[in-house]
Amino acid sequence: MKTELEPKILRFADGTEVKNAEDFKKRRAEMLDILAREEYGYMPPVMGETRLKFIGEPEYICAGMALLRRAEVSFDTPKGEFSFPVKLMTPDDGEKHPCFLFNNFQDLTYHHYLPIEEIIAHQYSVALIYYNDITSDNNDMSDKLAGMYDRADDGTGYGKITLWAFAMSRLLDRLGDCPGFDAENVASIGHSRLGKTSLWCGANDERIKLVISNDSGCGGASSERIKHKGAEKISDMAVKFPFWFCENRSKYIDKPDEMPFDQHFLLACAAPRYLSVGSAEKDTWADPYSEQLSCFNASPAWEIQGFCGYTGKEEPAEIGESFDGGRISYHIRRGTHFLSRTDWLNYMKVFDNVIGR
Repeated sequence: MKTELEPKILRFADGTEVKNAEDFKKRRAEMLDILAREEYGYMPPVMGETRLKFIGEPEYICAGMALLRRAEVSFDTPKGEFSFPVKLMTPDDGEKHPCFLFNNFQDLTYHHYLPIEEIIAHQYSVALIYYNDITSDNNDMSDKLAGMYDRADDGTGYGKITLWAFAMSRLLDRLGDCPGFDAENVASIGHSRLGKTSLWCGANDERIKLVISNDSGCGGASSERIKHKGAEKISDMAVKFPFWFCENRSKYIDKPDEMPFDQHFLLACAAPRYLSVGSAEKDTWADPYSEQLSCFNASPAWEIQGFCGYTGKEEPAEIGESFDGGRISYHIRRGTHFLSRTDWLNYMKVFDNVIGR
């Protein structure tokens, strides 16, 4: 059974070997450029300072244990100012708390993907973005943020994942101004296509301490070269969701061995920070074992820098197993494609370890 991925993390595109941590910094920059050029599209330019404005007064939530603040993030673009709303939730104790930077499918404080009372009880804050407030989840490249830049027409123009990730970083620009938020201890998190978004945001933004992918699958944590029965492929995405990516990605339909990258590149760009990947047993479309193998193949990015990466096994993990002995953690739970309480408990356990609780 094939378990090792090409191209190798510790080999430059010209074939020379990555020999030390200094070399890896250059290799990381090379991998980021390859991923932008061939898969996600390049990030828009940052123009000036990001602004944050609070809207209204704080509200009590979670039976009075937490405060909800509404705010608006804004920044300049080549076509004028762009702004989007955010919700900021934190324990009501006057302290600063590590934060989950969460891009979600709804803007609801109480949502089936967001067990907010449990998160608050664990002494974490949440900065919530609703992804459609950034740009629509369709092929309209003039909608909201997508229409604020001239998109490159050479195949490298941004996809929607890049724009959703860009917005997460702009909120992070001002998170230190939010009462109750510890901007030095931030975890990006998302599920499914927003798990891909969390990974791409975390790959680019080194301020994020813990990068979390939940059931991100094809174009996220799972490999393109290693697929298992029922897994989604580039060819599926090229039909249904081409707008998530740059146009160059479609060159590799049914040609994964010709790609100058695979998804272990994306995971490796989080090194030497912390990474947590979650899978679900019945989520064959996201290909759990392929996600696990991407963790295994990304591990050299941590090891070359003197850190322990992935400590799990190479063969398929058993349902309920979690591996969190290094800076790459992986878990697989029973069930289907979902961001569940079990997943959140795993990620909070990992975050506890990261910040030394």
